[in-house]
Amino acid sequence: FGSPYQDIRVASDPPGAGVYIDDVRVGVAPGSFPVRRNQSLAVEVRKPGYRSEILILEGRKPSTLGLLD
Repeated sequence: FGSPYQDIRVASDPPGAGVYIDDVRVGVAPGSFPVRRNQSLAVEVRKPGYRSEILILEGRKPSTLGLLD
């Protein structure tokens, strides 16, 4: 009944922040990243000179995670 994965979209302002899922670097924002459905995980956006942002997901899909100045 469908894939056990879904994509989450992560954006940052300014662009180019590192995206980490459960402390593993998965790429750079903006971008879409596959995650397992119905599983809790931590999504973090990091960029030198900016405050890191962490969002804990509990089996649902956010529209966008952003890094703010």
